[in-house]
Amino acid sequence: MKLQQLRYLIQVAESGSFTKAATKLNIAQPALSKQIRLLEDDLGVLLFSRDGRGVLPTAAGRELVDRASSLFTDLYDMRQSVMRYRDTVEGSVTIGMMPLLGAHVVPGLLLRARELHPNVRVNLMVGMSSAIHEWVISGRVDFGVVSAAAETSTYLVYEVVGRDRLHLVTSTLDLPAEEGGVVTLAEALAYPLVLPTKSNGIRALIERNATNLGLTVQPVLEVDSVEIIKRLLPTGIGRTILPSYSIAEEVKRGELRSDPIVDPEMDHEVAISFTAERPLSPIASAIASILRQVVVAELHPLAALNAPTEYN
Repeated sequence: MKLQQLRYLIQVAESGSFTKAATKLNIAQPALSKQIRLLEDDLGVLLFSRDGRGVLPTAAGRELVDRASSLFTDLYDMRQSVMRYRDTVEGSVTIGMMPLLGAHVVPGLLLRARELHPNVRVNLMVGMSSAIHEWVISGRVDFGVVSAAAETSTYLVYEVVGRDRLHLVTSTLDLPAEEGGVVTLAEALAYPLVLPTKSNGIRALIERNATNLGLTVQPVLEVDSVEIIKRLLPTGIGRTILPSYSIAEEVKRGELRSDPIVDPEMDHEVAISFTAERPLSPIASAIASILRQVVVAELHPLAALNAPTEYN
């Protein structure tokens, strides 16, 4: 029994499909199936039952998934405890970054990292949270910066580093003088809306809260680019729902108006994500600490979390 086989086991159980699991793990599906068969042969039990809709873990499979998840948690705790004795010297760190947040925090992150750790090279890969999850699992990035509202995996560790309230955003060209103030989610959803697609963490947060209230989300347009959404608003096509930091400059210039959404209040949480099997190295931990400080500075100060500044 190998740790890699257990990692594969967890991913197949979470995905409910060998094909989907292979995609997330960035390996060939036949290779994944072979490793699961070897694990089953080694243990002498069937770990998955297969039907036309996918695969489900057997009783033995469920127990092994539970025990493997606990094992990876213990492995993460053990490595974190030992790694605090290692010194950060030099090397490179690759970060998977959401485009929405990246535009606001990357300049400050790079400048601060260069100042404090001149021998550390910071590389960036920009993508949606779903893509970043795959990059983290496959080892293409040291850690990801994702929306905590996006689809998560029990194989990954998430550390929330900041949050910002969602607002109803309107072009000032399309805003009647008497309007303004707080709005409920039901009121916000009654307007024509331009929103990100369902794969976006912001949309996932909106959908979840709408479902809890028995409401439906029916945007007039779906666009996975905040910059494009903001450019569409002055055309009068509709309004949008975004975290306040993403439209702060336009609000300051008087181009957009943002009204906080209440009933319920929705906080868009930003999280650092990495694997339990491959936790943050000292170098990555140092860069993650700088990232948290920059996120705190960019997001509303009252929304920042009082979390540790080091990931040791």
